[in-house]
Amino acid sequence: DLEKVKDGIAVTLAVNGLMISGRIIPRDDFYNIEQNLVLKTFRESGRKSLTTEQISKEEDDLTYLKNIDTLHLTDAIYVIGTQKVPTTTTTSIIVDIDSIDAYNMGSMNYLER
Repeated sequence: DLEKVKDGIAVTLAVNGLMISGRIIPRDDFYNIEQNLVLKTFRESGRKSLTTEQISKEEDDLTYLKNIDTLHLTDAIYVIGTQKVPTTTTTSIIVDIDSIDAYNMGSMNYLER
């Protein structure tokens, strides 16, 4: 049921020796978050040279899991020992799927106790 996951899917990742915990969200939602608007500008300027057909093909290709090479996380933290970074807020992170060593579906909410 997509309604249950509209705010993202909680995940904890081991990435190159670091733990990252956050919520997986769609790419377009990620770029619409206020802190990512600069990234959105860079992304859009890179796509200006693409034809309408190329853009349509790119969007169609992303409907197949085999063509997705990054995860877009929001409400994310890095976990170092028992410390979370950032300590008072959360951030948005893009993770290269090839860098993921292990994962767990769920968050590191024990750090908030």
